Amino acid sequence: MSEPLIRALNIKKYFPVRMSFSGALRGEKQKWVRAVDDISIDIYPKEILGLAGESGSGKTTFGRTLIRLLEPTEGSAIYRGVDIYKIKGSEIKSFRRKLQIIFQDPYDSINPRLTVRDVIAEGLIINKLVSKDKIDEEVAKALEDVKLTPPEEFINRYPHELSGGQRQRVAIARALVLRPDFIVADEPVSMLDVSIRAEVLNVMLDLKEKYGITFLFITHDLALAKHMSDRIAVMYLGKIVELASSEKLIENPLHPYTQALIAAIPVPDPSAPKVEVKIKGEIPSPVNPPPGCRFHPRCPYAFDRCKVEEPKLKEVEPGHYVACHLYDKS
Repeated sequence: MSEPLIRALNIKKYFPVRMSFSGALRGEKQKWVRAVDDISIDIYPKEILGLAGESGSGKTTFGRTLIRLLEPTEGSAIYRGVDIYKIKGSEIKSFRRKLQIIFQDPYDSINPRLTVRDVIAEGLIINKLVSKDKIDEEVAKALEDVKLTPPEEFINRYPHELSGGQRQRVAIARALVLRPDFIVADEPVSMLDVSIRAEVLNVMLDLKEKYGITFLFITHDLALAKHMSDRIAVMYLGKIVELASSEKLIENPLHPYTQALIAAIPVPDPSAPKVEVKIKGEIPSPVNPPPGCRFHPRCPYAFDRCKVEEPKLKEVEPGHYVACHLYDKS
């Protein structure tokens, strides 16, 4: 396998919990939301890495911290041999162009006062990538890449004149026009109607093939992750609990949490046997995560060791990693 395009090393992102005035007077200790808690993972060139898990597991925070939209609490993000957490000043600008993000909600992520042309051209102008007389040409090319054709029908429209799927394709074009190496796609179709999701997803797959772009594809839908991703990482309460190729993870899930997520996927066949989802309850608070394995309060297979010792992410078969004491022979 080639060298990773981007490597996350022990990344942590904690948010301070606002303390009450009375608590401060009593000398209470500062509490922290451990949104991302010591994640290490490699992402390889031209792959789509799916990141799946329940709401509140820290997926979005990890994606934003990885490309330094959020400043990390600890850790490193190595992109082409450079730790992007250590660069400063004007250097950051050049890395911003290569590491882009597509946000979840196209209604919030695009300025409603700008035309489609201005939305897409903004990055070109800020980064001075092309001369002024070439901007419209680049914008039109980006619109063609995301299947908004003919470009002249869309280039002077405002966001309110577009459908949700068209807005999200404009958001993809805005990232694409900068020719990035890596894009964080943060649940890019979850706010769209089911009927147009496939169109947007196929645009992303086409762009991967055409330009060799690497994606971190964040989703709560494992079926969607399998369709889009080369590998899938499953995240729970700030930790990666399982990582494998898409087919291997779906066909042979090892972690009880992954097994429960797959069991919860609806099957479009009324005669198919119903699979019981064995876990219960909600994801615990990241302010006070459970000791030991963070999944043990909900796990049907938990035993004493799970309550006191945190499992490490280990390779249990080629390319298949899991953080679970059931597979730890040490």
